[in-house]
Amino acid sequence: MAASLKIILWALGLCFVVAIWPCPSWGHRKAQASSPRQASPPPPSASAAAREAPGVAGRTFDELLRFANLHPLHPERAAALLQAARLARQDGEIDQAVKVYTLVAALYPNTHTSTQAQAAALTLKFYQELANGEPLPAFRRFLVEVASLSPPPVGPLLAEPLDEGWSAVTTVVRSHRSLPPPVLEEVLALWELHPQELRPPWAGLLLARLLKEKGMAVEAAALLSRICEQGPAWVRTEALVDLLELAWGARGLPGVLDALQQLPLEEQHLAPGLNLWLARFLPGDAVPEGGADTLKSWRKEILGWVAQESPRHASPSLPVSVLEGLLGHAWPRPVQEWLLLEVAKFHWNRQNLVRAAQVYQDLLALQPSPEVEAFCRDRLAISRLQEGRPDAAREIYQELGQVPEPLWRLWAQTRLMDLELARLKTVFTP
Repeated sequence: MAASLKIILWALGLCFVVAIWPCPSWGHRKAQASSPRQASPPPPSASAAAREAPGVAGRTFDELLRFANLHPLHPERAAALLQAARLARQDGEIDQAVKVYTLVAALYPNTHTSTQAQAAALTLKFYQELANGEPLPAFRRFLVEVASLSPPPVGPLLAEPLDEGWSAVTTVVRSHRSLPPPVLEEVLALWELHPQELRPPWAGLLLARLLKEKGMAVEAAALLSRICEQGPAWVRTEALVDLLELAWGARGLPGVLDALQQLPLEEQHLAPGLNLWLARFLPGDAVPEGGADTLKSWRKEILGWVAQESPRHASPSLPVSVLEGLLGHAWPRPVQEWLLLEVAKFHWNRQNLVRAAQVYQDLLALQPSPEVEAFCRDRLAISRLQEGRPDAAREIYQELGQVPEPLWRLWAQTRLMDLELARLKTVFTP
């Protein structure tokens, strides 16, 4: 029993000695615990890797992945993985890059980092599909998948792939001499799916021209009006020229003037397109006297008119010098009729009845609509009375009394009675 007790006491003493004996490893751990913790090493610099030999690129990719695995909580881990994916893309390892982007999206869900990675992965897949053909379905899938990302991606992430998509659409459109309706519908659907704030103006210009070719002038004009207010200068100029051509084809010069009034453009944006349109819209054999100088003068007066007139003005009138200049050219009948009416109204309101009568006669020679014809005959008769030629006025009212419109016939009869009373008054006045 005493021997057993001695053994137990000896063992306890040995444990005590071991516990208090100084140990280098223990001291090292104590010193390490008391010293400040060293930060984890940062990821290798991509710029430094780029300065080395091409063969280092693969090792740099591996180093970035190794860093991300060894330091899962490091604040630069996501940046290292994204850089690794970019390096893989630069080396042509597209599948590897997509895998890394997918990993980043899974590690950081519902964050802008996740959105950035998913957008990059979708872009790479989109480029692969573009290279394999069928760009319109590929672009549609890309737009649908991008729209589902949360939080939504910022503009710079999508600028390049969106431009590539519309460039592919342009190639498809130009490959058809006449765009089939199903293709047009698909292009329109792509425009609707496109993030509105990121729609490239030059692509809108392409779409507007497609709408114009298919006879959808109203839709094309609405799109062109928006493009005129955004985008680079050349896009604004082309959009304005197309818009003015549409307005000219629909309503002639009045349509052009209305379109100019409704565009809130400053002169530096309005003048180039207007000048180009003025050079195009004149017939080839109807260059005005003075050539470019006359066109420049007209442009200046039109710009002045646009700046001064209110868009809500019921009956805008172009400066008479421009109207008189336009009268010397061959226009479609509705345009020529409108020009003559505007010139005649200008001179009539200023009591220049001789010039107004000449213009009304020119207008009657065009055989205008019955309503315009009756109006012109009435004004022509009044001018004859002002000239002291009642017999000429009587003949005009007699012709006016034969028109189909009952109100004009009644008006002519009333005026003939007034003329007869005036004649009788002069006969019986002593």
